Amino acid sequence: MRSGECALLIDCGLPAREIKRRMGVASLDEGFIEAILLTHEHADHVRGAGPLSRSIGETVYATEGTNGARSLNGVSCTPVRPGVPFDVGPFVVTGFSLPHGAREPVGYVVSDGDSRLGYATDIGSVTLDLLAALDSCDAIILESNHDPDMLATGPYPAFLKKWIKGPAGHLSNEDTALVIEAVAHGGLKHLVLAHLSKVNNTPELSVSSAKRVLRGSGGARITVASHDEPSEKMAI
Repeated sequence: MRSGECALLIDCGLPAREIKRRMGVASLDEGFIEAILLTHEHADHVRGAGPLSRSIGETVYATEGTNGARSLNGVSCTPVRPGVPFDVGPFVVTGFSLPHGAREPVGYVVSDGDSRLGYATDIGSVTLDLLAALDSCDAIILESNHDPDMLATGPYPAFLKKWIKGPAGHLSNEDTALVIEAVAHGGLKHLVLAHLSKVNNTPELSVSSAKRVLRGSGGARITVASHDEPSEKMAI
């Protein structure tokens, strides 16, 4: 999220060099970054955290469970406590607990005083904490990981399919639609569907599920986060 010349970076799953390249493509000066927020310790979310934080000299924030994981050895993290807001530059940030197969995973709500952004990926099931956090947000970045039929008939081994569908795995398009239906309101301006599986989902299926429940919720725009390049900027 960016406010003026201040920005927050949530998760660093790519190598630091690639993150910097994408910031350049998005016309984001690395000097704007106020802090790096980590959601959990899995490699696709933290791989570049240490090198990037050392390169740009900014603080990494993570829960104690995340910080204690082996994958973050050598990274000094400022602790995040779910439900306890903290200030970073012009932003107020609140972490909230999520069910996922990690030590202490969280999502984030970020406010600059005018707008609220909700960020939640890697979610095993729909919880009251999730719904409460995303309620009244102006923009939401939300996991829409898989299509159940594509997962069932796809190439993944049975144990992995079971984990993805389970309470510590990932949300299906239908699960995501339930979340959207519960939290959508007339002031929701932008919904970004994120963390789509390249094997078990398509952007068309994910967007179709979301559109079915957003029809009566004003003019919220729906986009899909890209795997390979920065997504378009959203104004909120």
